[in-house]
Amino acid sequence: MKTGIDLDLFLPTMDAPDKVYQLFEYLGFKVLDSHLKTNPSVYNLPVKEAALVEKIFAVSNYDRRFQILLFKLKEESKEAIRTIPEKILREVDFPFIIFTPDFKTYTFTLVEKVREEPGVFKRKLTKLVVDSGQPYHTDKEILNSLALSADIKNPVEVYKLFQSAFNVERVTKKFFTEYREVFEKLVKEVTKQNKHLKFTLFSRDGSIDSFVKILLVV
Repeated sequence: MKTGIDLDLFLPTMDAPDKVYQLFEYLGFKVLDSHLKTNPSVYNLPVKEAALVEKIFAVSNYDRRFQILLFKLKEESKEAIRTIPEKILREVDFPFIIFTPDFKTYTFTLVEKVREEPGVFKRKLTKLVVDSGQPYHTDKEILNSLALSADIKNPVEVYKLFQSAFNVERVTKKFFTEYREVFEKLVKEVTKQNKHLKFTLFSRDGSIDSFVKILLVV
């Protein structure tokens, strides 16, 4: 779905809470008032996790089941990104959480409850870290793929859109495809200027599997 936003121009300007709201509004989501903040007690965050949070913004809410939440952290904290989603999952069926310590670097986090066996579930996090000043092409592709059709209002359907956009296999394949293209351009330039150098990083079929294997060896 085509969006009404040019992420090349927009992401470098995303330096405040209202810009995050604007991003999702452009993507077709119904967004809440950006001036309305919430606090850790609303989501029953324990004292330890609450101490890591400066502010919480409720960006979007679909029947209270699917929610987009923006967490302004007091400082960069891997612990917060690891532990807070599990607490939020107890209060919200389908949470999508964005963490930032400075409104420059954002960790977009899809939170899933995965069934391991009858009655036993584990929390799964899929994260996309975006430097708004220098976003990668893959970052922009994933964010663009979150564009929501106006006829989708069911929270489960909205959540499925996020699951599709954050599909690890698809994202990984896209990343290595782009990486391969960049490397091939680099090799072409190097060999053009140094004709005595003749090498290739890829197998004859140019498959991503072969590329990954070589990367792992390196």
